[in-house]
Amino acid sequence: FLDLSSAFDTVDHVVLLKRLSVSFFIGGVVLDWRASYLTGRAQKVCFGGLVS
Repeated sequence: FLDLSSAFDTVDHVVLLKRLSVSFFIGGVVLDWRASYLTGRAQKVCFGGLVS
């Protein structure tokens, strides 16, 4: 398991996706997959029946 989410916390996701598209010619399903990974994510912790 490789969690890359913290590596992208300080990067503007729109700029990153545009850069991947324009500079590295990444598009289609691969770019869609990366966009879905970077957007709309949430985190919660469950402990002792409580959710934060």
